[in-house]
Amino acid sequence: MSWIDWLTIFTAVTEGLCYVILMEGFFRRKLTHRGLFSLAVVMLPVGITVSNYFLEFSASNVIGMLGCAFVFSFLYDCKMGVRLLSLGFWFAVGVLIELLMALLLASVLAIPVQMVVDTPSYQLIGSMLSKVITLFVFLMLYRRVKNRAISLNHRQWLVTCLAFFAIAWVAYLLIRMTYALQNTQYNTMAFIGATGLLIIFFFVIDEYEKNQELLLMRSRMAFEENRYQENLAREEKMKQFKHDYTNQLIALRGYLAQEHLTAGLQHLQALEDVLHDIVPHIHTGNSGLDMLLSSKITAAEKLGVDTCYDVMLPAPLPVAEIDLCTIMGNALDNAIEACERLPAENRWLQFSLLYDYRHGFGAVLDCRVANSAPPPSDTGFATHKADTINHGRGLTIIRDTLRKYHTTPDVTWEDDVFTLHFTLMLQKETSSLKGN
Repeated sequence: MSWIDWLTIFTAVTEGLCYVILMEGFFRRKLTHRGLFSLAVVMLPVGITVSNYFLEFSASNVIGMLGCAFVFSFLYDCKMGVRLLSLGFWFAVGVLIELLMALLLASVLAIPVQMVVDTPSYQLIGSMLSKVITLFVFLMLYRRVKNRAISLNHRQWLVTCLAFFAIAWVAYLLIRMTYALQNTQYNTMAFIGATGLLIIFFFVIDEYEKNQELLLMRSRMAFEENRYQENLAREEKMKQFKHDYTNQLIALRGYLAQEHLTAGLQHLQALEDVLHDIVPHIHTGNSGLDMLLSSKITAAEKLGVDTCYDVMLPAPLPVAEIDLCTIMGNALDNAIEACERLPAENRWLQFSLLYDYRHGFGAVLDCRVANSAPPPSDTGFATHKADTINHGRGLTIIRDTLRKYHTTPDVTWEDDVFTLHFTLMLQKETSSLKGN
C-alpha cells in the first residue's frame, strides 16, 4: 500500500471519529445495543474510506462522505433540521482546519499556498496535522458540551450555526485569495485574519454561555428562595396550630357537651382543612421532597385544579434530592401556571414519580407530569408572567438538571394535554420503599 492509501484510511478514521464524537456530545443515542453500535462506528469510517478512495477529490466524494454520516446520524434522537446542521458543522470544521493548516505551512515555509496543495509531501504533512487538530477540536467540544450548564433552543442553535458558517466562509475567501495571488507576503496576514475570526466567534459564544449561566443561577436562586418561604409559612402555620390546639379542643368539647353535633362537625372540618394545608400529603421519608410536592398539591387545589398523583420512592433517594426537587418544582410550577390560563372546570393535573429495581437490570426512576394546557404560543412553552427574568426558564432548568443523569425529557402537547416525561436509568439498589 502506498502512503496515499494509508493517508486515505487515516483521514477516514479521524473524520468518522469526529462525527461520532459530535453526535455523542449533543444528542441522545437511540441504539443501546453496544455490539451493534460498535459495528456502526466501524462501518462509518469504512464508508468514508470507500468514498475517498474511489471518488477522490470530487463533489461526488463530498456527497458520499455526507451520505455515510447522514445514515449514521439516525442512530441518535434528533430532528431532521438539527441533523442536517450537524452534518454541515462537521464538514465545515474539517475543511476549514485543512485550509488553515495549508495556509500555516505556506507561511512557515514562505511558499505559495498553491505549492502546498500540489506537492505530495506537503499534502501528507498538512493532512496529518489537520486531522489530528480536528480530532482534538471535537474532543474539546465534546468535553465542553458534557460539562456545560446551559442548553440552547432551536433558534439559538440556528443563529450560532449561521454565524459560524459565515465566519468560515470569510476565512475560506481569505485563503482562496492567497491561493489566487500566489504571493507569500499575504500568507501570514490571511492566516492571522482567518484564525482571529474563529477566536472571536468562540469568545462571543463563551461570553454568551457565561451570561446564560448567570441568568440560570438567578432563576434557581429565586426558585430556592420561593421554596424556602413556602416552608417557613408552613412551619409558622404549624406553630400557630399547635399553640391554638388546646383551645380548639375545648371549643369542640363544648359543642359535644351541648349536643350541637352539626356545629361540632363543622368545627372539626375546619380543623381538618387547616391540617390539610400544613401537613404533607406525601410521605416517602425524604422530608424536603415531601414538603415540596405537598406544597405544590396544596397550591394547585387552592386554584381549583383537580389533582391526582402517584409517588413511590425509596429513602434515601437514589439521586440528589436537590436535583429531584428542582425538576419536580419547576415541572409542577409550569403545570399550575398552564392550568391557571384555563376555565376552572377544565383544570386538572396528574403526576407520577415511581422507582423500580429489578435484579440484574438495575433501577429505574420514572416521572410523568400531565396537565390540561392551552396551545403553545409561537415562542413555544414560554411563560405568561410579567417577570420573565425569574420565570419562563423552567424547561431549561429541567433539561440542564437531567443532563447530569445523561437523559432528556420528552415534552409534548396534544389534544389540550401537556406532558413531560423522563426516565432515569440507575444502578444503585435501595430498600424501604415508601409511597402514598
